Amino acid sequence: MSENTINTIYDRDGKRRVIIFRRDDGTYGFEEERFSDEPLEMAWIRLRKYTASLFASAIDAERDARGRVEWLGNSSPET
Repeated sequence: MSENTINTIYDRDGKRRVIIFRRDDGTYGFEEERFSDEPLEMAWIRLRKYTASLFASAIDAERDARGRVEWLGNSSPET
């Protein structure tokens, strides 16, 4: 099953992000990542993927992410 990114929301420092995605089956979900700037990594590392979370819309997925991801709940929806 492939996924298509719908929206990416970064924290203020740009070191964490939540990706809202659409699955091929038409459901939506999200995952949380952090950027590792270790010399041998320099990549985004998945912190959590809420695989059991299935949403009918990207708006519902983002709403749930804002309730579950602590730093995201403290940011405005426009970020």
